[in-house]
Amino acid sequence: MIKLKQSILAVVILMTASVLQSCNKNEDSVSPDDNTTTGAKGTINVEITDAPSDDANVKGTFVTVTEVRIDGKKFSGFNGKKTIELSAYQNGNVAALGLGNIQTGTYNNISLILDNATDQNGNAPGCYALATDNTKYNLTGSVTGQTEVVSSKAFEVKENQQTNLVLDFDIRKAVMDENGSAAGGYRFVSSGDLNASTRVLVKTQAGAIKGNCANYKETNSKLIVYAYKKGTYNATETKGQGSGNVQFKNAETSCVADGNGNYNLAFLEEGDYELRFANYKNTGSGQFTLQSMANINSLISLSSISVKANASVTLNVTILGFLSL
Repeated sequence: MIKLKQSILAVVILMTASVLQSCNKNEDSVSPDDNTTTGAKGTINVEITDAPSDDANVKGTFVTVTEVRIDGKKFSGFNGKKTIELSAYQNGNVAALGLGNIQTGTYNNISLILDNATDQNGNAPGCYALATDNTKYNLTGSVTGQTEVVSSKAFEVKENQQTNLVLDFDIRKAVMDENGSAAGGYRFVSSGDLNASTRVLVKTQAGAIKGNCANYKETNSKLIVYAYKKGTYNATETKGQGSGNVQFKNAETSCVADGNGNYNLAFLEEGDYELRFANYKNTGSGQFTLQSMANINSLISLSSISVKANASVTLNVTILGFLSL
């Protein structure tokens, strides 16, 4: 009888150890928004926006998202895969990426996993620039695999509260023109520069600068407005930098003024900014080339513009002329 009791006890101990081991394994691999986990939870809403390209030969830039990750773990609020035409979401417009529960705490990054091979309809390629002649240029340079784009930014999720995040995917910084190379077409920049081309913001902590540029006439030209953190702009910004030879590489964001001179710099984190107005001319091939910087008259200093969360600064300016580079 004693031996039988000892045997039963040994079996119970082994079963308990096995259950505990299984629980620990599941806890290690659980995603941050898995509803099976215990503990306090909040909600995350993820959206995506874009800053404009300066290439008139491109009429659309498409990326196919297969997964959204938060701190490296799958965010089940995203239902993919989903092909997004990025250039359709500018000037404060956004596309939805997902809404879901997540455990409370501080998180440090969001990743987009892009499908290199096919779009949401199964057509190749998965990520491409669509030229005005309807040619598709594969942005990843590969017909297989995936591309991960990581945007780093600490944000907090609080219990029973919704955190609204906007991922700004800046096409101007992310895509390089390879027409001058043997391969031709368009490609994503290097992995490091691609990550740097994106930024994530907490929507309630962001504001905007918008207004009108008087005396602006859109005649075979384009006026792009760049926002920089105060004190960060210098003359080297007009030169190409990084793997994509990007001008104004360190601007926080940018926008194209419309035909009436109206502009809208959306999703700026609270802080102080300076603006620069750049004039581009169509070279005839469809490519807009930087020609000059606008000489601006403004009642507010363009070198110190304070942006508050959930507020918009209206800054109307007058173009007095253009300054050579």
